[in-house]
Amino acid sequence: METDFGRVCRSLAGLRLINIWRAADLHMFEFCEGNDVHRSMHCSLHVGCAWRIRRGESIYVGSHDTYHSADDRLGLEEFNWDQPGANKCDRLIQSHLEDLADDDSIVTRVNCDETGSLTLEFGWWKLEVFPDSTSAEHWRLFWPKRSLPHIVCRPTE
Repeated sequence: METDFGRVCRSLAGLRLINIWRAADLHMFEFCEGNDVHRSMHCSLHVGCAWRIRRGESIYVGSHDTYHSADDRLGLEEFNWDQPGANKCDRLIQSHLEDLADDDSIVTRVNCDETGSLTLEFGWWKLEVFPDSTSAEHWRLFWPKRSLPHIVCRPTE
């Protein structure tokens, strides 16, 4: 039997990814309704655990790329991972968003499991979110313009 958690997560199917950004190491994936020509945010998935974008069988970018310099010439002393655009993750996300055609940004399928892992499929690429800690909030799904409760995935006790 499907849980409420699974039902809510599956409600992402048909939504369009419109932006990916971060504040420190918290990544935000913003969605609008698939036919919204104004692309106003409908819901947001805030991810504090590990995630990756897969293109086919390869990992294109992952959350831990945040801690690697986009400029291989910089040493560790010169690299500030929190500066926007300075890390490999920021650069690859920007490139990924630029590569997407309109149809490539619509969630076609959602899978989730009891540990809070999520897979959002977008046709030829996937966003995979996988909790990797026993002590922190993994992710949060919410609708900023609606009075709906946040769906929060945190470790079970």
